[in-house]
Amino acid sequence: MSEERRVFLIDDDRICNLINEKTITMTRFARCVKAFMLAENALTELRNIAENAPETFPKIIFLDINMPGMDGWE
Repeated sequence: MSEERRVFLIDDDRICNLINEKTITMTRFARCVKAFMLAENALTELRNIAENAPETFPKIIFLDINMPGMDGWE
């Protein structure tokens, strides 16, 4: 099942992204893990995926709520 699962990590803390990415990869929870430091960049990527390749849309998104700029609530 992990070969189908894609995960996005959206967190302004580089260490949290690194730890979470390594944990997800090592446990084979997901085949593809993509980390973002800015919510705006993640949103742009999600829009591109939705328009051009919806079958590759991430199954799970881990989102930090308190971030500078655009936060998780926005």
